Amino acid sequence: MIAIRLLHRILAEVLSRGFLVWHRWASVLAYLVSPYGWFATPARRLRQLDRTPTDLPAFASATRSAAIASGGEAGICILALYATQLSESSWLSIHHWTDLGFRVVVVNNSSLLPADQERLRGLAWHVFERVNIGQDIGAFKDVILWLEAQGHLNQCPVLAISNDSLQWIPGANACNLKQQTLEFLGQGQQEALFSHCSYQICRHYQSFFQVLKPAVFRSRRFLDFWQRYQPIGNRQHCVLKGELGLSKQIYNDLSNVSLLYSTEKLLQTLMSRLDAGRDVAADELLFWMPSVYRTHLLRIKNPALDVLLHAAEQQRSLRPLELASVADLIENNNPTHVAAFLYPLYLFCPFVKKELCFAGSFTLAQAIVLYRKILMTSYGSENQSDPLLIRLCDEYAQALYAKGIPFGYQESRREALRKGLKTGFVYLPTFAF
Repeated sequence: MIAIRLLHRILAEVLSRGFLVWHRWASVLAYLVSPYGWFATPARRLRQLDRTPTDLPAFASATRSAAIASGGEAGICILALYATQLSESSWLSIHHWTDLGFRVVVVNNSSLLPADQERLRGLAWHVFERVNIGQDIGAFKDVILWLEAQGHLNQCPVLAISNDSLQWIPGANACNLKQQTLEFLGQGQQEALFSHCSYQICRHYQSFFQVLKPAVFRSRRFLDFWQRYQPIGNRQHCVLKGELGLSKQIYNDLSNVSLLYSTEKLLQTLMSRLDAGRDVAADELLFWMPSVYRTHLLRIKNPALDVLLHAAEQQRSLRPLELASVADLIENNNPTHVAAFLYPLYLFCPFVKKELCFAGSFTLAQAIVLYRKILMTSYGSENQSDPLLIRLCDEYAQALYAKGIPFGYQESRREALRKGLKTGFVYLPTFAF
């Protein structure tokens, strides 16, 4: 029986890898023959909706002057969407950037409802609908090259890049991000600002939040990267050649980079709590972290996780030496999953990712409850009946339900592989040579 199960697992792995190879080459072929693929220019994939005035009333003078003091022109933010209806979270994101003095270019890999198009006309600088080839990385390519061709990058003092994979947390957390962004804009030596850094596969800065100075986005290397990059509609290609390729070829060579949310800052915050005589309970930390059950089911040994679980079983606070286990777990996994709620709770990060449950990191109920708790803490618990908060909670729940959980794909193995889902999230063992 053991031999049969082992043979079944080997066969399943071979078939899975074979499907991924086939799907990647099929995506390349589809790109080559598509009228919007290999032979198409970025302008062909973009359809510009009615333009809006450049001097928008939403550019508050105080934040605008602080944000653009170095260049005399407003910064530009590229916001990539994939939606038929503008979400409250995306609306908050647009307001965040316009309040900072940025001109927002919205590029949607779908078609928005007419009512939402009208809403955007009053706030966004440019709005594009785009043929969905190459996902959000493809959208970044097309808009960056369009901005460069129009001469906008030559006058732009700062370029921000973001997408709608984030669910925003207004209130104190959002205000903290604004303040840190303004501080970055006022620092002459800093070249780039990123939210998260991951070490999976290689060191890379995650693509959903980037703020770049001219030394980066006007450089020949940066523009050449986007000229060469082909927006093939394959998730593996988008990750390896897009997000990781951009860091390996450009960002990892930068020497003056600011990182908003890191294990270093989290560890310092937790240590400060201990120094102030406040407990850091192990079971409380685990409550805000991904489930351990799949890790146990697959019998994956992780000493750092064992430290937390042992302390939780004893119902005690973590000792200073044991706090390092939290950083170990984050650094050896995807930080946007392991620290999805730790960073908002302790470092005032104003967003969480929307695919947490689809990846199996959190149960639907857990993610919805934790987001609500963070939202109430950031916005103020006295505002629990605020219509905006109710809409945000409902919206996040619906987004999680729509994406589903790994169990829902057990009969759709190919669909799961196509979307990048394998066995679901597990705490990987600390890497050792």
